Amino acid sequence: MSKEIGFFGELPDNLWEEIYSHITTKALVQSSRQLNKRQLKLATHVIFKRRDKESLDYQLCLLHKWLQQNNLTNIPCEAFILWQVIKCRTSPIALRLATLAVLNKLNRHQIVIDESDIATLRKNFGFAIFPECEVAMEALLAISSLITTKQFDSNTMLLADKLYHSEPRIRFLALTTLKVNSHKIPAPQLTFILNRAVEFLENKTSLTHNSSIRIEVSLQILTAFVDKMNFEHIETIVVKAINKLVSIYPEEIQCAIGCLTCFSTQISAQQINLILSTIKNNEAHQNTQIQQTMLKALRCIAYRLDKQQLESATRIITTKFNHKEDKVRQEALLTFQTILDKLDKEQLTPTLPHIIAQLSENFTNCLISLQILKNCIPKINLPSFHNPLEKIEPLLKHSNWQIILASLEILPLLKLKPSESQGMKIIYASIAQLTNNDANVRNAAQQTLALFADKVDRRFLRLLVSTAIADLNKNKMKDLIAALQVLTILIKHIDEKRLDTVVRQITLQLNHPHYLVVQFALETFLSFSDKIHENLRVEVNQAITKLDPYRFPILPSTLKVLQKFGSTMNHTQIQSLLNTAISQLKNTEKRAYKAALQIISSLANWRNRDQLGAIIPDIMAKVEHQDFQVSHLALKTLIGFINWADMDTQKNIIQFVIRSLKTSKLEIRGLALEELSFLLVSGKINSSHLSNLRNEQPYNTSCEVILITILAKAYENCLDTTNKAQPPLPENRNKRICT
Repeated sequence: MSKEIGFFGELPDNLWEEIYSHITTKALVQSSRQLNKRQLKLATHVIFKRRDKESLDYQLCLLHKWLQQNNLTNIPCEAFILWQVIKCRTSPIALRLATLAVLNKLNRHQIVIDESDIATLRKNFGFAIFPECEVAMEALLAISSLITTKQFDSNTMLLADKLYHSEPRIRFLALTTLKVNSHKIPAPQLTFILNRAVEFLENKTSLTHNSSIRIEVSLQILTAFVDKMNFEHIETIVVKAINKLVSIYPEEIQCAIGCLTCFSTQISAQQINLILSTIKNNEAHQNTQIQQTMLKALRCIAYRLDKQQLESATRIITTKFNHKEDKVRQEALLTFQTILDKLDKEQLTPTLPHIIAQLSENFTNCLISLQILKNCIPKINLPSFHNPLEKIEPLLKHSNWQIILASLEILPLLKLKPSESQGMKIIYASIAQLTNNDANVRNAAQQTLALFADKVDRRFLRLLVSTAIADLNKNKMKDLIAALQVLTILIKHIDEKRLDTVVRQITLQLNHPHYLVVQFALETFLSFSDKIHENLRVEVNQAITKLDPYRFPILPSTLKVLQKFGSTMNHTQIQSLLNTAISQLKNTEKRAYKAALQIISSLANWRNRDQLGAIIPDIMAKVEHQDFQVSHLALKTLIGFINWADMDTQKNIIQFVIRSLKTSKLEIRGLALEELSFLLVSGKINSSHLSNLRNEQPYNTSCEVILITILAKAYENCLDTTNKAQPPLPENRNKRICT
């Protein structure tokens, strides 16, 4: 990426940010070492403005990495960006706490965490009930960026004991907490953790009990702390791993491959030659398991190979494509995937016939081959592909959805004009997949249909449209759903003279007894909305408002259409819908009040303050509902009222959310915590609202109470020290980017 953007030379900051905004977070992270200081700061700003999970995870990793540094003055991120993260509506509390820790460190200010809070969390680690133990560990991970080395020291061995816990989530939290605080772990304790991991990998006796978990965890530990290990220790482990590649014990082979993967960046050139020599010596080994192991070992070092070594490795791999054993061929394909990016067009082209031949193999080999072809296509000369459409088109009728999806994803990459018969076959095959049970397959089929519609004769498309319109009169649900999707995709090919008739036929589908047909009909209206004239829009609205709003599965689509056509909805229709929703809050049928909550929440722009203020007690009652979906929706609806409610109602809702921290439902406590976290940084509440929590039972032992009170303390201290230490930010930098 850096080579490509380097072409632009010196650009203004706003243009660099625009360029980076079109690059994925993963790609930005991978190229960060190749950026200069200014570009790195701008790329970091772009990442910190994103709200997707991948970006949030990376933001947290980056904050923890900075906190391990003694001096933060040169971090590639300005304070105003960090404040935007704190103020952002969707920032989780752990991210807010880590960001505050960085800002406090920048201001040379230390937040003091009470020993009693840490002791409470430590006590909760011992809960036999898994969720309570998990909550305590998540809380410790969240505040670990704020606690001192001495305070963390008291938890190190407790966390070390959790590394081999039976619950995967507990193991993950223990390792993550230790990893992000590795600079706080005393050397003797870290040595113990690493030595125990190595011992489990080397000791055959330990491999007989819970071997898979112990091997997996031990390898994860070594990977997490590889930068804390000395070269001699790593070299000893790698040599032992190489010697175990020809072991007859599956556990030892798993350990050997795991160690080579773990230390792949630390393996010396001499050891790489030793591994390659071992692979060549066992290339024709009579034991097929050994041959599979050699291919796995080759994968571990693939990206470290030089040009000459790569040629030798490619030869070894491609000779295995024709091996009599299916599992060896499978390992060869997986290994070929790892070297794909290092091969040029001339090296790839001769391998294509071997890869294509695997398309007729079993499911796994076929799927891997499709993934290889997907990555190969941009790098090769397509005519050398030996008519790829003929090879891939039959796979669109495969019985496995993953094969179908992979095949559909390849078709747009080919950029070839199909013959008339090929185009028709692919279109018919795509239409057949519009009713596939997998949503990804349906989406890919829609994209393929749209793509190939532009590659075939118009007369054929008109025939498809006519067929779809005729299918709207059929009784079979699959025929109706496919027809609705075809009309949605081929809308530009529908004659305007027929459009009114088509829309009215789709409107009739709103009376279908199955909700899926109704849902697809509603989604078709969304794509037709710009083409429907005013009088017809009124007809559609009238039909939609007559729908039973408590058929919960179709509700999201109903609301989307109503909002899209909102300009033609009169006040009476809106008020009628709201009145119906409010009346259903006392309904004993779950689907009814679920839908009611969603309608009330969604019609945000049409609320009557007095009317909806009166129903707050009814919504509060739903928060304690035994169904989490209902209680979650009720709490979210209440919190949404805060922005428009009067002061008394706001206070009432805020106190209710605070009280929700004592509910027995972990999910509701977690949601209440995150919502209070935002209310705190947005100025709706402050530490005074939380002051009595610590004196009440069972609040004072609640992990959620500990977290929110620590956040309040850290936030208010940081706000105070920042205001004292720095002049006001420029006006344009105070603008909130995240909402």
